[in-house]
Amino acid sequence: GFGGPPPAAMAKMGHIMPGAAFPVGAMNMKTMGYLFLPGVKELCERFQIDETLAKLLDERLRARAKTWVGDMETVQAFLESASTPASALMVVIKQMQQGNFVGMPPNHRLIANLATKFQLDGAAQQKLTGTLTKLGSERAKAACIMLEKHLERSNKPSALVMMNLARIRAGEDMGEPSNKPAPGSWLYEKQASDKAREDGKKDGERGFDRRKDDRRDDR
Repeated sequence: GFGGPPPAAMAKMGHIMPGAAFPVGAMNMKTMGYLFLPGVKELCERFQIDETLAKLLDERLRARAKTWVGDMETVQAFLESASTPASALMVVIKQMQQGNFVGMPPNHRLIANLATKFQLDGAAQQKLTGTLTKLGSERAKAACIMLEKHLERSNKPSALVMMNLARIRAGEDMGEPSNKPAPGSWLYEKQASDKAREDGKKDGERGFDRRKDDRRDDR
């Protein structure tokens, strides 16, 4: 379980944290007397990480104030692919202690999914990643969700990304897309595929009905 008093290092956090990029209330999230950053306790419980390692991870993330959100996502991905999460986490913590750990930017999974789903070229993916990183985790996540809706209707997704970088950078709301899916776009192809599958299903049902009628006529 997660318990025990905070280590001495935590008592000093108030002196080394001015201007750090932690969310409001992060320092007040108490768990049996210990203060964890949002998501750390849940992550460690999910992978059955013991209290000692959980506290070490928390301390290392606090020491990486400006990048801790992306670091958390990177750690989670690393643990998900590990056969022994506790051992993998020890490796990650050691890398952090030695300054060798390289975390991904916040929402990197969302960005990677967009790049794969819409086959974004390297320049568009790189520019989008850089722009979203500067927005902050929550705003970037909201921007990704809205951008995806527009990309689904575009047959030139990389160009659409480049055209909207300034709006994303300014934090503008792109709004819900109102245009029809362009021929060749992701949504256009999906709708065509769904229609073909539905038509095939109807043809199959009609064929089944005809066979039933034929059997009745043979009687």
